[in-house]
Amino acid sequence: VSENGTLMLDTRFSSTPEFRIKQIINPWKQWSALISLAAQKYNRHKEDRHRRQRSSAGNDSRISGPLSLCTAPPAPRYMRNYDLNKRLIREMADFCAARKIRFLLTCINIGYQPEHTTAWRKQDATFDPYFFETDLSGFSQKLGVTFLGLQEPFEQHFRQHGLSLHWDHWNYSGHTVAADALTAKIL
Repeated sequence: VSENGTLMLDTRFSSTPEFRIKQIINPWKQWSALISLAAQKYNRHKEDRHRRQRSSAGNDSRISGPLSLCTAPPAPRYMRNYDLNKRLIREMADFCAARKIRFLLTCINIGYQPEHTTAWRKQDATFDPYFFETDLSGFSQKLGVTFLGLQEPFEQHFRQHGLSLHWDHWNYSGHTVAADALTAKIL
């Protein structure tokens, strides 16, 4: 956001070494499942190493990263980013409204198995697994747009069938649950 409050494109990320490496690797990832798997394993290794470093430094008592938004108080950096995302959503909704285009805001699930919530609440008792759905549902009402939250459909499917709906991303069953919820919402 510029000094006068307008949105502006910030492309500084494109000059970072990390971005340049991703530019080289991404076409190969799309072509090769093996390279994609290796990249996923490498990223998970980096996350685990970072988590172990925080833990050994005694800094692992709070939930970090984007999920800190589900706690009280959230990490300021992620709150600023979340507010910016809501600003972008408002711009998209306004753009669609001006052109009489239906706008649907969908909130993906953050976890649906009871052990997810239990583990996060052990780490931080203020953790609210429905934070995003509650907040974005209210935000959608203010914008006058349709909202679809996927937390409940994923939890309900898991309670009924006991099947995992994820690999690193949704698996086939997870995509089916999301598609069914989306179809029910837009029809």
